[in-house]
Amino acid sequence: LEICPAGYYCNPTYTLTACQEGDYCPEGTGSKNLCAAGNYCPDVYTQTACPDTVQVGYYCPEGSVIYQACDKGYYCPNSTTRIQCPDNVTCDTQGKYTIINCEIGSFCTNESSNAESYACSGFSETLYCPEGTISTTPPLCPAGYYCSTPVDKVQCASGSYCAEGTKTEAKCAAGYYCPNSTVQLSCAAGSYCPEGSTSETQCEVGSYCNTTKQQITCGPKYYCPASSTSQDFCPQGYYCTTPSKITLCSPPAYCPEGSISNDSCTAGYYCPNTTTTIQCVSGQFCEAGSTNYSICPAGFYCPLPSNKLSCSGTAGSYCPSASTTIGSCPGGYYCVNSSSSPIACNLSQYCPEGSSNWTLCEKGKYCPQTNVQLECPAGKYCNTGSNSAVDCPLGFYCPNASVRIDCPEGYYCNDGSISPSVCSAGHYCPNGSIEELCDTGDF
Repeated sequence: LEICPAGYYCNPTYTLTACQEGDYCPEGTGSKNLCAAGNYCPDVYTQTACPDTVQVGYYCPEGSVIYQACDKGYYCPNSTTRIQCPDNVTCDTQGKYTIINCEIGSFCTNESSNAESYACSGFSETLYCPEGTISTTPPLCPAGYYCSTPVDKVQCASGSYCAEGTKTEAKCAAGYYCPNSTVQLSCAAGSYCPEGSTSETQCEVGSYCNTTKQQITCGPKYYCPASSTSQDFCPQGYYCTTPSKITLCSPPAYCPEGSISNDSCTAGYYCPNTTTTIQCVSGQFCEAGSTNYSICPAGFYCPLPSNKLSCSGTAGSYCPSASTTIGSCPGGYYCVNSSSSPIACNLSQYCPEGSSNWTLCEKGKYCPQTNVQLECPAGKYCNTGSNSAVDCPLGFYCPNASVRIDCPEGYYCNDGSISPSVCSAGHYCPNGSIEELCDTGDF
């Protein structure tokens, strides 16, 4: 079903009839329609209200194509009413809107010739009293205007608020907006309205409005979406390079509340997710960016969970896993490198603490245990690799524990001798022998 076009009216059978001068036929008009009283229609598409100009009476009866001043001999209190002047009143000019000669700057209570007249000055409110003002109450300066005197009415500018009775034009107050000069509305939370606003302004991304009067830029570490009423820290698990940009953190980052960058988990800690950080304990190693802890590896020591150092530069060191200091290879063992397990020394070998290889027990000393080396006592003989101190053997003398000498001829050397003894009378002592008794008849 089609809509009747503008400039025509259509009966129920959709017969188009062109509108005539003085008609008003917008789109969809169903019957002949005269321009409404109080309006004028310069064409069949447009209907405009008659002007309401101060001190001029206009008259726009039904079907008007132009507005016109009230005719001579009549007065027009409004644009739809035309009244013939009585015989005792002269109406010899156009545009008369009252027959009461109420003077400018005063108002009259009614339209009779004996109406009381009041001066518009001296009231606490601001009045507006053009010539011929009729009112039963003091006529306030109308809303949307300001009246510096009772006879001066000026329309308020956009962004101003002029309530009824305004004397001086004032801007719309901060925290409010004025879509026109007669209305002042509260600004909604999350918006701001500086002085003179005609509409609400949404608080921008990166700013917050803790009052409706102003917008404040958010500081670093904060995130402020549109319509924020406070600045809040960038939430954990996210980072905010600016207060207007929020980005999800990605592992191995750790992003606590207020983060401004996607920083890796700090050395000495591990971060199983972007919102949790756990301090590593002694014996663990956690480099920057760790999502889990690891044990300090063999061959290294970790004085702090964030610091891993090699043991290989120190001879005889031994650093098993979880070491926090450089350890010495234990006594009785030798350590070829710092990460291998210690190797047990054999009998006859001497391996003090910190040994990087085995050595034979020194000559003149004995090693009852592989990590203990003792001086051989006097009268004892300790060859290289000895694990016990033994007496200097029969037929020898040992001036010290590392030297064993054959006993010379004419001398004898018992077990444990440290020097040879002269062979006794009646005895004989062959080289490297002991003292023996001479046979009968020998000398």
